[in-house]
Parts: sequence; C-alpha cells; structure tokens
Amino acid sequence: YRYDREVEKAERSVLRKIVERDESAARCMILFVSNTRCSHDISDPDTSTNQTFCVELSDGWYSIRASIDKPLQAMVAANRLTTGMKLILQGAELTGSQEPCPPLEQPP
Repeated sequence: YRYDREVEKAERSVLRKIVERDESAARCMILFVSNTRCSHDISDPDTSTNQTFCVELSDGWYSIRASIDKPLQAMVAANRLTTGMKLILQGAELTGSQEPCPPLEQPP
C-alpha cells in the first residue's frame, strides 16, 4: 500500500515533503506524538525543575524529533500530552541542516 502510494501514485506524506524541502514546515498539519523524552540539566541532574522535554512526532509513515515550547513542556510534565495524542501544528520551523534529505536519513 505504501509503495503504491509513494512510488506509483507519487503521493508523499507531509513529513517527507517537509524534510525533502518541497513544502514549508510552517504549513498547517496534524501529527501525533509517537514518543516523549525527558532530559535533565547536566549541572543539576537531581532536580526535576530542570527537566526539558522533546517529543517525536509522526504523520503515520515518518517521524521527526521536535523541540517544544514551555507550555507544551508543562503539559508533558503534567502527563496531559502523552503518546498517541494528535496535535495541530502551524508555523513550525525545521532546524538543523538546510540540505534536503530523505526522511529515513535525517542527521541526529
């Protein structure tokens, strides 16, 4: 099914278009949270106040790591934003390399 859509019908997922720089990351899209990660501040790993969260977002075919702002970090910390929830995004930025690349070959 996926091969038919991507290769034969030339229909690509939204994340593939964005990572390959054929579409703006600022467009409106619906992605779901496929993973959440927590990292502590290196200077004081024992305190929970220095936690920063990042999420992995997916369109169902490909996924991308995302940095989130303070209000969304508070929602993750309060367990109100969890794996499987859908987010409507608009005005996002793609950071890192400015070169287009296939989604499965993204640099870390």
